[in-house]
Amino acid sequence: MIHPVVADITHGLKTAEESNDLTISSAAAMIQALVADRGQLKIGYGVIQGPLADASKAIALTVEARAHLGRCHKRMYDLAVEHRVISHGDIVPTFDDPEPTKAISGLPIAA
Repeated sequence: MIHPVVADITHGLKTAEESNDLTISSAAAMIQALVADRGQLKIGYGVIQGPLADASKAIALTVEARAHLGRCHKRMYDLAVEHRVISHGDIVPTFDDPEPTKAISGLPIAA
């Protein structure tokens, strides 16, 4: 049984990771449309440079945030193992899959 606090933390982290990926994907699609459709809007080449630079920077920062979320996930797992909330090889449920999985995703089991 996963401790409720651990479930809340894990759910929050998983949601943040998924939201981050969606943000990157959505911003990339927006940039692609802006560049590809500039001619249809009859906007000069340099006119979109500001929004394009801002959107590109936002994607870069989101990619950096993604790396930090991944590092957070790993650190949470390491803390759970270190503090004996879980151990390597424990079986834990997942949110996406009805089948349990080995404790590689940082989902600690309540004692």
